[in-house]
Amino acid sequence: MKCYFYGNRFTYGRNDGLVSFAIPDYGIIFRTIWDAGKTECEYLGLLTLLRFLELNAEKFKDEKIEIFSDSSVVVSQLRGLLESTMEVQKYNEAAVHYRQLINYSIHWVPLYENPAFTGLKGFPPNPELGKMNFTLPADFGVSYDA
Repeated sequence: MKCYFYGNRFTYGRNDGLVSFAIPDYGIIFRTIWDAGKTECEYLGLLTLLRFLELNAEKFKDEKIEIFSDSSVVVSQLRGLLESTMEVQKYNEAAVHYRQLINYSIHWVPLYENPAFTGLKGFPPNPELGKMNFTLPADFGVSYDA
């Protein structure tokens, strides 16, 4: 099953970051706003996706999970090719922790091939969506320093 995540910060105001994930095979796209930097929003897109997969583990238990993003920074950090900065270390650690719960691989795709950014044009609505858990906590399992 191919899953995609996206995150970006558009201006320098509050709540101007976009966090998104998409699972095209299930007709799922989720978007929310977040007050965070660009790389933080990218990680939050991934963590939101992973939390959703965890909450709905029974639905996806037989799926081979492949995660894609246009974020070369996040993909490279999680593949061990690039060290994470202090700014995103807690998010990186949370994503690594999820690997104990969810067996997933992570890959890079160009932005225009990322449905978490482009949307799910041509995909029919999924009648099963009402049976899935979209209750995502505000912290996504990451503890924040005051």
